[in-house]
Amino acid sequence: MSRTALLDGILAMFILAAFLAVLRHLDAPGWGGWLLLAGVLLGAATAVKWSGLFAIAAFGLWVVAVETVRINAAHGGKRFVWRSALAALRSFALLVPVALVVYVSSWAGWILSAGGYLRSWATDAGSDDGPLAIARALWKYHRDIYVYNIGLNSPHSYQANPFGWLAMIRPTAFYYAPAGTDGLVQYVTSVANPVIWWAGAIAIVAVVVMVFRKSTWQNVAILVGVVATYVPWLFLSQRTVFQFYTVTLEPFLVLALVAVLVWLWTLHLRQFVANFLIIAVVVSAFFIPVWMGLPIPEWFAIIHYWFPSWI
Repeated sequence: MSRTALLDGILAMFILAAFLAVLRHLDAPGWGGWLLLAGVLLGAATAVKWSGLFAIAAFGLWVVAVETVRINAAHGGKRFVWRSALAALRSFALLVPVALVVYVSSWAGWILSAGGYLRSWATDAGSDDGPLAIARALWKYHRDIYVYNIGLNSPHSYQANPFGWLAMIRPTAFYYAPAGTDGLVQYVTSVANPVIWWAGAIAIVAVVVMVFRKSTWQNVAILVGVVATYVPWLFLSQRTVFQFYTVTLEPFLVLALVAVLVWLWTLHLRQFVANFLIIAVVVSAFFIPVWMGLPIPEWFAIIHYWFPSWI
C-alpha cells in the first residue's frame, strides 16, 4: 500500500477537472451543463476525501460572485437583487444537489449490503429496516467518522503543520529499504521539486499582489484554487496532517508560478525565465530516482536530505 496511490492523487484529479469545468461554465454560460459536470466531479472528489467539500464551497462561491458581478454590469440597479438571487439559486441547484447525489451513490455498496459496518445500527435500535433506518445508520456512520477525524491529533513522526507546507518543512518519507546485496537502497519521498515548489509558493504571494493591483480573471481563478485546496487546512492545524495533502494544491501552485513567469517574460526578462526552467528540469532529473524508488547508492539517497527535517 502506498500513499502515492491512495486518495490525494485521485482527489486532485477530480478537483482539477471540476476547476476546468467551472472555467468553461464561466467562459461560455449556457444552460449550465459545465456546472452540472463540475457538480458530478466535486461529488466524486468528496467521495474520495471529505476535503472535496472545501472545493464545493470555494468553487460555488466563485461562480456566484462572478455571475453577480456580470448581472450588475449588464442590468445595474434594475432588479439586481432579484436577478442575482435567481442566478445564485440556479448555480446552487446545478452544483450542490448533484454533488450530494454522486456522493451518496458512492455508498451504494454499503447501502445495498446487509453486513456493512453500522449498516444495521438503526435496526438493532428498534427501527424497521427501511429507507429511514438506512439514512439514520448512514448519518451515524458519518458522525462517527467526523468525530474521529476532527479529534485526530495523535503525534506522528511525519506530521506536518499546514503553516509549514509552502516551505516544505516536513515532507513524508514513504519508503526506504535495501535493494539487493550491492549496497543499493530504494527511497521514496514526498519532496516536490524544491525549485518549482518554493518559487511557486512565492508566486502565490505575487499573484495575490497582482490581483489587488490589476485584477484579471486568470489570477483570481488561481487564487480560488489555492483557497479551495490549502486555506481551510490552516484552520485544522491542530490535527495530525501531512505534507502530501498538498498534492491537491500543487496544480494551482504551478499555475501561479506560470502566471508570474509569463509576467516576467513580458518584462523582457526572458533569459531569467529560460535559466529558471533549465534549473527546474535539472533538479527534477536529480529527484526522479527518489520519486520512483529506483535502486541507488546510499550516498546518493543521503544527498537528497537537504535539511534534517527531510529525513
